[in-house]
Amino acid sequence: GEKGAAARAEHILSVMERRYRDGDNDFKPNTRTFTSVIDAWAKSGEPGAAQRAEHILNTMQSLYESSNDLDIRPNVHTSNAVMNACAFTRIEQDRPEALAIAFR
Repeated sequence: GEKGAAARAEHILSVMERRYRDGDNDFKPNTRTFTSVIDAWAKSGEPGAAQRAEHILNTMQSLYESSNDLDIRPNVHTSNAVMNACAFTRIEQDRPEALAIAFR
């Protein structure tokens, strides 16, 4: 993907989360939203992509566990996107951590 696109997608996700927390239901992120941002990191080839993907998954999991909201429940597509972020890590120094994330 285009350099910086994944970071921009993650920023948009954080804006959506904040707007939703502030009461604007039109900005409620869902499983597809979170998974799309993880997928953007997986395709980015940027340093730290696997770590960002894992962080977003952990955020998503925490939100789901605290709310039991099925709209933000991670699914097989979410898991696959995180695995892709690990598998397609292009940065040599990121590979050991990406492998560790893949087996968590």
